[in-house]
Amino acid sequence: MGTPLPLSIAKRRSMLCVQIGDSLSLDKEVPLLEGAISMVRFGPHVCAADQQQYKMVHIETGDNIPLFPYDRVIMRPVIAAISQREFLLVTATPQGVGLGMFITSSGDPEPWNGRQFRSLWFPYVAALLKNNVIEVHNLFSQQRIQTILLPASLEPRFLVEASSSLEMKTEDSRPTSSIRILVGCKESILGLQMTSLEGQVEELLEKKMVDQAVKLAEQVAEGLSNENAENKRAGLIYLADTLFEEALSLFQKGQTDPRILISLFPDVAGPQIPTTPSDTPTEFGLPAHLTNIDDIVTSSLERNYPDADAETISSFRAALVANAKELLEKYLLYARDHKVGTGRREEIDTVLLKIYADSDPPAMYRLLAMENYCQLEESERYLIAKEKYYAVSLLYKYNALSKKTLETWMRIASGEVTDKDFPGLGVMVDFLANESDKELLWRYGQWVLRQDSALGVQMFIDWKGPPLQANDVLEYLAPFGKPAVRTYLEHLIYTLGSQDEQRHSFLAITYVEEVSELADDDALAQIENDYHLLDPRPPFLTFLRRRTDRLSTIRSMLLSFLQSSDRYHVPTIATKLSDLPNLHAERAVVFGKTGNHEMVLQILVHSLRDHIGAEQYCLGVENLAPLDSVQTLQPAATPLRSIVSRPEVNRTKPNLLLMLLRLYLKSEYRDNNVQHVMRLLNAYPSAFDIIQVNYGGALSRAHVWKAH
Repeated sequence: MGTPLPLSIAKRRSMLCVQIGDSLSLDKEVPLLEGAISMVRFGPHVCAADQQQYKMVHIETGDNIPLFPYDRVIMRPVIAAISQREFLLVTATPQGVGLGMFITSSGDPEPWNGRQFRSLWFPYVAALLKNNVIEVHNLFSQQRIQTILLPASLEPRFLVEASSSLEMKTEDSRPTSSIRILVGCKESILGLQMTSLEGQVEELLEKKMVDQAVKLAEQVAEGLSNENAENKRAGLIYLADTLFEEALSLFQKGQTDPRILISLFPDVAGPQIPTTPSDTPTEFGLPAHLTNIDDIVTSSLERNYPDADAETISSFRAALVANAKELLEKYLLYARDHKVGTGRREEIDTVLLKIYADSDPPAMYRLLAMENYCQLEESERYLIAKEKYYAVSLLYKYNALSKKTLETWMRIASGEVTDKDFPGLGVMVDFLANESDKELLWRYGQWVLRQDSALGVQMFIDWKGPPLQANDVLEYLAPFGKPAVRTYLEHLIYTLGSQDEQRHSFLAITYVEEVSELADDDALAQIENDYHLLDPRPPFLTFLRRRTDRLSTIRSMLLSFLQSSDRYHVPTIATKLSDLPNLHAERAVVFGKTGNHEMVLQILVHSLRDHIGAEQYCLGVENLAPLDSVQTLQPAATPLRSIVSRPEVNRTKPNLLLMLLRLYLKSEYRDNNVQHVMRLLNAYPSAFDIIQVNYGGALSRAHVWKAH
């Protein structure tokens, strides 16, 4: 016999409180005014009915609290215990309408509020019929679950719910049964033994009646001592039948330890396989021969497709295993964001990483980019085995293993190992620029520069760490070629605004040396020949910028810098250019910096034949961008009056324009320069003295007006 059952027995003027165990023992006798013809006990409270009214009796204090009357002629009293402090009483009107009222243990009425019965034998209700039959119904389905025929000789008089259960031990390992209903007979009291709710659910699961078991578990959720265990077990039964969506729902309801599911997938489980029997799937009812997902899939295929050919079986197997992995992935993602995953994030994230490595690389990279708890050694081992080297590098990066990260990228970039997902050297450049570790920059930057100096210099341009000494960087970059040095100097001057003469001179010299390495006399001559063939002919700098060859690109950069900067040491650059006499445009700019205007104009007119550039130089205009239309510098067709009023004329330097005009007139090609002479005279008549113009007897005034 298990725990003693407390029982209350009504006498004519009192109530006996006894304990039924191995024997009957009296605890207490409580006064009961007017007696009782029906009563229900729950804990220390008894709700009773005498011949005229309901009343509440407190066993510990002996208090009797009158509740409300009822008419004995039209009804018998009905009492049901809802909880230790709540009872449901029934009364009726003369018209036969039954009314129910909730009463607290203190005698106060309680509103309905959509409450559920919380009886210990919920959701079942039992009724004693006149033919000595007890019928048990399910309140939800309204179906009759069981019929119990009592011997007529017992003369059963009433049926009442036990206020506390009398547990009965069972011979097997199933949950204990208990006496929940008492039957009062003429000379005896019977106890109806009821299988526990857990036991009922287990019986249904053993019979593979999973839907019914789950439904019952949901109906009596508050009455189950371990509802989660039943949901886990039901989920595993669905899983064994490869009903993955149904299984997932139950695993979530049962708050299943994710390690239980992980253990069924040995290919991704690794050291996360549970080590204690209580954590294994078989503990929750999975057949012992189904130790992993392959066994489950094989069993399902043999059961459902016994006659299928090998090719069909192989195709179905692959699909079922993929669906099973999807189930595992979905549950792990669920557990990751819910309480059931607390303390299990390392196992969850590590297995998710493995699943993604096999089937969803984008998801794998997203996981590695966010906060994660992937176990380093196990994840590293698995990713290397799958040749996911770039993912391995991101795993190192997340764990602040900078050297291993960089060395892995070096292996991929050098071709030692292959990974098509590797984005290229740019990822190393970004990493070193943002790592703020000078030691790493100096150590690994050399390798990057050897692979691609133009890209590698961005490490220093984008550097986010402690300030670097510019001279140290320039010295470091020197062995890797002039383009790297030039790019860093451009950053210092154009971006950081350095005004240091030495750096400006260094950049100019670097440009000149790059041009010298690319140029020979034939290449320079070809560029000028191409320029001379143009008609109309734009400024020479504009022409260079339109070309795509490397030599023209560097020359345009050199010319722009020589024109825009006033900080470089002109004599040094002039000396450097003297070794390259065919760089006519560049020499002209430097001569201009020294004030040697005549030499500038001679180069522009005779060597380059850049007549627009010569005119712009005379006007004091530095040509830094292509003109919208070179047609504006063709011989003017505008009346003289409007030309004189142009603002350009007001800024003209007469000596330079006259110098240019005389150069045209003295040139051995002066007959070919007529249009340029006419252009100057017609565009800027106020800038010239006619006597000065006729100096040398080249043109008459008639020639000047002939242009009109």
